[in-house]
Amino acid sequence: MEPVKMVVRFADGRIKKGYSQDFFPNKSVFHLSGNPARESQEPEEIRVADLKAVFFVNSLAGNPDYKERKEFAEGDSPKGRKVEVTFADGETMQGSILGYSAKEAGFFLFPVDRKSNNMKVFAVNAAVREFRFLGSETVSAGAKNEYQCLIHEARGKLLMVSGEERMVLKLILSRVLETDSGREYIVEKLGDSYLKIAEELLEEMERD
Repeated sequence: MEPVKMVVRFADGRIKKGYSQDFFPNKSVFHLSGNPARESQEPEEIRVADLKAVFFVNSLAGNPDYKERKEFAEGDSPKGRKVEVTFADGETMQGSILGYSAKEAGFFLFPVDRKSNNMKVFAVNAAVREFRFLGSETVSAGAKNEYQCLIHEARGKLLMVSGEERMVLKLILSRVLETDSGREYIVEKLGDSYLKIAEELLEEMERD
């Protein structure tokens, strides 16, 4: 994995900049180094639980002369859904998301301004006080239903899936769930709860 530039903001206010080659949203730790070219430099272990957010950036120096647009304007059409996130320290950030689960460690937020130095932001759920879709009601960051933020309207779990994506997902799920080996594979890799999710998703698509 190629090293990526990132600015790490801790929940206690500390900020660290560097490079990482092992950040994954489902992992509890990753490593940050000041210069990936220096093999002798020992990378620092970072615990996601200690963080507010991880900013994936184009440049560690940034562009102090550029005034970044922080809010959506009329006519903006980002990929995904427009949201506003309020962190525990009071900072508010707008952006777009492709998916969200309150049960995961965090979620990726894409900035309003496409010219931003930030390519994407991994917001840590534990540091989020409020989460809401723009134009809709506020959703508590402690939502118990992992789909709650994707179905604040009276619709199913596939609210953010396009028609073409729905067709592909339906084909794959129907093939997997029609065999015992396919169902056992889901349980083995993800657990019983995910088998139920897969069954509910397929049932929803077959109703359409």
